[in-house]
Amino acid sequence: MAGLSVVIFFSAFIVSSHQAVTIKPASSIELDEHADLTLICVANPAKTSFQWLLDDEIVLTQEVGDSTAAVRPGRDPRVYSGDLDMNPRDEKVFSLAISDVSRHDDGRWTCRAGPPNEEARKVVQVNWTPDPEFPICGVSPLGQPTCRTQEGKPRVSLTWIDVTNRSRAILREDTSVRNSEDKTYTSFLNPESLNPPATILDTLTCEFIVDREIRSCPFPKELYYDAMNLSITVTDATNYNCEISPPSQYFVRFLEWAWDGEGLSASSNLMESGLGLVIEDPEYRFNGTELRCVLRWGNLYSKEDRALLIVEPPITTPAPIAMTTGVSRGGGGGVDTVSTDRVSSGGSGERNTGGETVDHDNSPNNHGGGATESPPLIDAFVGVTDDLTTEGGSKEVGSGPQVLLVIFLILLFIFIVVVLVAVVYVCCCRQDKPSSAVI
Repeated sequence: MAGLSVVIFFSAFIVSSHQAVTIKPASSIELDEHADLTLICVANPAKTSFQWLLDDEIVLTQEVGDSTAAVRPGRDPRVYSGDLDMNPRDEKVFSLAISDVSRHDDGRWTCRAGPPNEEARKVVQVNWTPDPEFPICGVSPLGQPTCRTQEGKPRVSLTWIDVTNRSRAILREDTSVRNSEDKTYTSFLNPESLNPPATILDTLTCEFIVDREIRSCPFPKELYYDAMNLSITVTDATNYNCEISPPSQYFVRFLEWAWDGEGLSASSNLMESGLGLVIEDPEYRFNGTELRCVLRWGNLYSKEDRALLIVEPPITTPAPIAMTTGVSRGGGGGVDTVSTDRVSSGGSGERNTGGETVDHDNSPNNHGGGATESPPLIDAFVGVTDDLTTEGGSKEVGSGPQVLLVIFLILLFIFIVVVLVAVVYVCCCRQDKPSSAVI
């Protein structure tokens, strides 16, 4: 029985060894970018389907009977190739050859054989350095100084350094972002570390060390300042907003409003991306005043945007002009008066805005102004009309036919007087002429 147990155990060991999937070389794999790599997957002869995967993504596939291995779309067949064969020990061998290894080949490689599926894994570490153009300094869409590089393997570490006045002060990083797709690393500088420059030579650098070599990119402070733009938006005649783009909470504190002249009352209010201005009780005399939003950074840099203060003129309603022409008959003395734009009283006279009182009897009454006497004939004809002003009110008199009638009667009166004078003159001349003697 003991001998039978040994035979069964030995047979099971042989079967299990044939079912195992292994990858050669057995030791850990580490190589530099652009080298060549070959991985060999060994499985028992019963397996008919084979795959190579990188981080669980299929790269190569081959079935027994296929002449060549199929490369996953998106992979270069000139770089990845496979071969399925038998070794002298009657084991299936599925090899993977990679020419010009890249950083994208770094990761966990898996050989899968089936059915049933069995797997073996091997971690491949590819050492690579960022491309020569990195790092790259710039300004983010949110207005932060940025330094971008490829992360490399081993990963590089970015450092911000202020080289003002030949010193090397390490600045504080705000945040960093690593992108696994393009294997990039971006560092964002905390703007609070960026003081206004003392000289135009103030410069920051972003650097990393790779292969004992320091790579860096310069970041002049004026580059950060020049990336800021100002714009004034007008809400109405009393509200103005000065905004910074890209939005920068750091530069907001350096904004200020200014204008020429005195007397304009206004107040400012801090916003997230700018500075607001509220005009208090704008007066028309300030119309056209030039408002300036100024970004003053230290003693060297200043930029501004301008807008005109527009104040609408005050709306004035003209007083209505009363055109009344009427005849008023005073109570006491029986005097008729003609008034235009005047206030008629119920007394024996008429008061106008100049303080004149006019009576149309034989004697004028002066009350603080010059008296004006109307001809009795005009009073007579005006009194004929229906437009009489009594003590209870007044009626308007038309300015058309009545005036023409008065003029006509005056001319007729003059004509009659002239005729009468002529007749009297002729009669007088005939009486004074001596009669001739009869011989």
